[in-house]
Amino acid sequence: EMLNVMNTEGVSQSIVNKMRIKELQKILKSEKNYEYTVKKQKGIQGEDTFVIAFHPKENLRGWQYYEGYMIFTADQQYLMAYRYGLSERYRKNRAELPMIFAKMIFNVLDFHVIYRKHLEDYHLSYIGINTNLDIQSKLLGNNNIDISEELVVDAVIKHANPPARAKKTMDLFKSQSNYQTEFWKNRNIRLLTTKEEEALKALREVTSIK
Repeated sequence: EMLNVMNTEGVSQSIVNKMRIKELQKILKSEKNYEYTVKKQKGIQGEDTFVIAFHPKENLRGWQYYEGYMIFTADQQYLMAYRYGLSERYRKNRAELPMIFAKMIFNVLDFHVIYRKHLEDYHLSYIGINTNLDIQSKLLGNNNIDISEELVVDAVIKHANPPARAKKTMDLFKSQSNYQTEFWKNRNIRLLTTKEEEALKALREVTSIK
C-alpha cells in the first residue's frame, strides 16, 4: 500500500525496477569480482528454470560483496526469484560507516524475493528483508539492531491506483488499489507510538466515563 502512495504501477513493478534489481544486474556484469554457476532445474510447478548462483572471488579488497542465486524462466525472459546477502568470506573486511554521532557496521543484509507467473500474469508473491547492524557511539552507547521485513501478496486485484486525494490523506484502506484484499485490511500490526498509546488510553477513559 505504501508503494502505491509513491505513484508506482503497483508493488511488483516497483520492486522490479528498484535498487535490488540494479544490484543484481551489477553482479551479473562484474565478472572480475564474481564467480558464477549456471544450471537448469525444475521449478515448484515442474517447469524448467534457469538458475545462476554467484559468490565473490578470493582476495578482493573491500567488503560489500554478495553471494546468492537468481532463478529465471527457461527462456530467461522472467525473473522468478532471487536471494542474496553479504558474503561471509569478507566479514572481517566490513567497514564502519560513519554517521553523525555514531558508527554503523552491517552484520547481515539478506534479500529474498519470489515472483509468480501464470499464463500472462506476472507479479510479486513474496519479499523478505533481514538486516542486522551494530551501532557504536560514545554518546548513545553500543547497540545492536535487528530488522525483519516481510510482505506476502496473497491475491492481486486489478483496480486503478488510489486517487490523488486518497494518497494525500493516506486513507488507502478505504480506496481501491492494486493490492487491497480483505486479508490485509485487518492485519495492521505496526506498534503504536507512545503518543498514540496515550491518545488511545485517554479515548478509552472518556468512553468508559460516558
